[in-house]
Amino acid sequence: MKKINLLLVLLAIAGLGNVYAQVNLDSGLVAKYYFNGNADDESGNGNNGTVNGATLTTDRFGNAGKAYSLYGVNDSIVIPDNPSYNFGGSDFTVSFWTISNVGYGTSTFFMGQTNGAGYQPKWALSYDSYWGAPNQIGFRIQTTEDPSTVQWVGVNWTPLSNYLYFFTFKREGNLFSFYQNDTFEQNNLAAIAQ
Repeated sequence: MKKINLLLVLLAIAGLGNVYAQVNLDSGLVAKYYFNGNADDESGNGNNGTVNGATLTTDRFGNAGKAYSLYGVNDSIVIPDNPSYNFGGSDFTVSFWTISNVGYGTSTFFMGQTNGAGYQPKWALSYDSYWGAPNQIGFRIQTTEDPSTVQWVGVNWTPLSNYLYFFTFKREGNLFSFYQNDTFEQNNLAAIAQ
C-alpha cells in the first residue's frame, strides 16, 4: 500500500510543473442530447425534442436505446424553435455523430434551424447537392431576409456505408473550421452578413 501512495505522490509532484486550465464544456451550451431512451435536452435548457418516426437503436458503444435510427423520408426529431438557435453573426460550434447503413441521398439534412420557407434567418448542416456542391458536407447559413446573405461552406466528402463519423463545424468570425473524426479538415472563409 505504501508503494501505491508513494507513486501517487510522485505523480502529483511531477504534475505540478504543468498547469492546465479547467474548461467547463457546459458553459454556453444551448442543447445536449444523450438519447437516454428519449430526445430530451440534457443541458438543462429545456430544448426537448419530439420524435417523429425515428426509432431507438444501439449507440456506438453497443448500448441499446442510446441512439436514434432515422430511416425514412419523414423521420425526424423536432426541437421547438428557440432564439438561442439563431446564431446570426455570433461564433458557435455544432457537433454530431452519424452512421449510414444505406448511404446518403443527394440532399441529406442532418440538423438545422428555420422559421419556414423563403429567405429569412436560418441554418442547416447537410450533405448536399442542392444547397451546396455535389458530394460535400457543409453548413448553410442565412442571417437576414436578404437573399445575398445565403452562404454555403463545405468540404468534399464521400461517405462510406456502415462507417461512424463525428463532425464538428465551428465558426469564429468569418472563419469556418471543419473536423471529421476529430481530425482537422480545412478552413473556409465566408462573408457572413451581420
